[in-house]
Amino acid sequence: SIWQRASRTTHVYVCGGTLVSELYVLTAGHCVSKDGNALNERLLAVQLGSVRQNLLLGGSTVQNFAVADVFLHEQFIERSFQADIALLALRTKANVDEFVRPICLPMKSEDAGQLTGREAVTVGFGMTESAPTSDQLRQLRVPIVDYVTCLASNREVFGRALSAGILCAGSTAGSTVCNGDSGGGLFTEEGDGSWTLRGVTSFTVQRGWNDSSCSLKDYSAFVNVARTEMLGVPRKW
Repeated sequence: SIWQRASRTTHVYVCGGTLVSELYVLTAGHCVSKDGNALNERLLAVQLGSVRQNLLLGGSTVQNFAVADVFLHEQFIERSFQADIALLALRTKANVDEFVRPICLPMKSEDAGQLTGREAVTVGFGMTESAPTSDQLRQLRVPIVDYVTCLASNREVFGRALSAGILCAGSTAGSTVCNGDSGGGLFTEEGDGSWTLRGVTSFTVQRGWNDSSCSLKDYSAFVNVARTEMLGVPRKW
């Protein structure tokens, strides 16, 4: 999880993130930017291995990190969620163990069409019916859907944002990703039991102009990791 400094002594939870190597965490660009520019790395902290939303939690599973650098995608546009992806470089390497380990990344050659219909898992501390965010890390199983289905579900929203760099997933009846889930991952389990990062949670549909809660009748958009090059970033991850 990614936290932002609120005062000299406190941080607030802002978004999820996924460890892609011992030194790098992948998240959404809008989580770590303001007015289109990257936040100062000193304002951010990363916590790995926790299933509770509490930066002060200790324990054998939890690792906390300062951030050394923030890399926004060169084509990131905040207002349209274009290339809504960013890398955080950790100040020190993560200790890979039973609870903290990097995710597998997809092959660049993999086509989004090959994923249509596959069940994926997304995790996050997002909004619940009773609270702005969840204290417990939650997971949700969702099918990946094709562009036509996604666009037809809400042309007003997805007509402006859909591109080859976006994956759509979710169900139009039931649970969905929501506020607080941004930056988290969309994962698929492979035949050998490993897990692959397919997407980064970018945005979901609000119920209305005066209601910022999430619509349960719409799909959610994820940045397609296989189609996204982190331009200008050292390929150390």
